[in-house]
This record gives sequence, C-alpha cells and structure tokens, in this order.
Amino acid sequence: MQHPCFREDLPPREARRGFIPIWTPKSVFPSVFVLTGNAVLLARTHWIEGRTRPCAGENCFCAANGSRPKLKGYVSAVLTAKLTEGLLELTEGACQQLADLVPAGNELRGRKISVRRRTTKKCSPVDVQIAHVSLPCDLPAAIDPIPYLMRLWGLRADFSFLHQGGLGKLADRPMYQPIEEGDPQ
Repeated sequence: MQHPCFREDLPPREARRGFIPIWTPKSVFPSVFVLTGNAVLLARTHWIEGRTRPCAGENCFCAANGSRPKLKGYVSAVLTAKLTEGLLELTEGACQQLADLVPAGNELRGRKISVRRRTTKKCSPVDVQIAHVSLPCDLPAAIDPIPYLMRLWGLRADFSFLHQGGLGKLADRPMYQPIEEGDPQ
C-alpha cells in the first residue's frame, strides 16, 4: 500500500487563518493519525462549561468550584481520513499507553496510531494503538501546540497562571514536555 505524500496533499497553513483543529477521541470506532510532532505537551486542565480550560493552580476558579484537574497531552498530528493537520488531545491514560508503546529513545514523529474510546460514554478511557512503525513519506513540519492553546485558552505570554504541580512520572520521559511557567514565546 502506498502512503500519501502529506506535504503535497495538505492545504497550505496560510490558508487556515491561524486556526487548527484540536481532535479528542469521541467514538468507539478508531480514528487514525500520523504523528508529526516528536513530543507530547502536557498540561493540567479542567472540563468546565463544556470545554477544556487550563488549571490556574492555587488561584484556580475551576478547582475552587469542585472541578478536579486532569492531565491532557497535546501532539501535532495529521488525521489520515481527511489529510488535515491539527493537534491531537490525549487523556493521561492514553499518554501513558503511548509512552509504553514507543520504546524510550525512539521518535514519535511518523508513527501511525489509532485512538478510540473504550465505550460510548464521553468520559470513558481512550485507547491508543500503534498502527504502523513509521511512514516513509515526507511529513509536514510539526505544529507547536503552545501558541494555539494560549490563543484558545486566552493565556498571557508569561503563562503566569498555569499550574505545573503533579504532572507525575510522564514528565520525566523525554517524549513529554510539560509547559513551564514563564516559558517565553
């Protein structure tokens, strides 16, 4: 089977006007992605008012109102069904599965993965499977998730209210990069 050459098939980034899709697995039917990023960006988030919001740590309005923070991972990817670039949002469990599937020191970039929910419930665990070791085609450059998440969440450039506590063992793996407070952009 010949794989598409993504660089020629994807629309130019300028045509997207600064917006990119952020995919989160919603179905028990698998969605297939090719990872274009080599690192998963980790962030503590809350699900409140029907959307994901970043945790603000000690001064967090969401936490003060009973919403428990959850770890989310974001990685640059191409949705193969539509040949569209964007960010794939993964749950903490899916990030751990990905870490277990990709041997330490190996690259994520070029890995073809499938993701799906275990059940039809919106908050059910997400399963990740490696569908192919790596693709031989010319992949587009990775999308840096930080500027898009900052814009989506309305963050200031100094990340002053992002909380980094409790990222756990995943943050120690080289393929995971937690957002650092004060990280310049």
